[in-house]
Amino acid sequence: LLTRDNTVELSCWLLSADRNFLHDGNVNLKELPTSREELEPFDVFIFMDPDPAAMDLEFCQMVAKQVEDNGAGMWWVVGEKYSMDAFDTGQTTEPLVDILPVVIDLDPAKILIPMGRGFSRTYPYELTPQGRNHQVARLVDSGKDENDFYWSQLPGWHFTMPVKRAKPAASVLIATTTNTRMR
Repeated sequence: LLTRDNTVELSCWLLSADRNFLHDGNVNLKELPTSREELEPFDVFIFMDPDPAAMDLEFCQMVAKQVEDNGAGMWWVVGEKYSMDAFDTGQTTEPLVDILPVVIDLDPAKILIPMGRGFSRTYPYELTPQGRNHQVARLVDSGKDENDFYWSQLPGWHFTMPVKRAKPAASVLIATTTNTRMR
């Protein structure tokens, strides 16, 4: 989707690619940025099941600083292959885990994630009171009741990551209350 949007400058980096692999995007990277100055132009970082063994600690620290100091965004897409290791203490990805808006509940995650890769049933999206009033969760510009209706029509979650709690500055907009845990 992002590669087709002419208003977005996109650079992709596949950690497992060969050295001469041509990465996707309209701004080609020859290597990952190695300094804060090289990282400055990036506004959003999307990590899709990042492998901590393939990520450099200094790079993760620079990304965390870019998020903290410059307001860049970060989206971590949890996956079943590497995320459990990436969330463990002492990994190169620890600076990124530290800036997540939630505290991951690793003990149940280590049991649930390897078992299923997704759940056979879906769990409905539940807008929190804050989410009902937040523009990010607004699917339509008309009233809240119509917005709630459209959220109820979405297919729901097939996968959730157990979390202990949101961090103090976090705003929880959408949740599920499966097993009384926010996910």
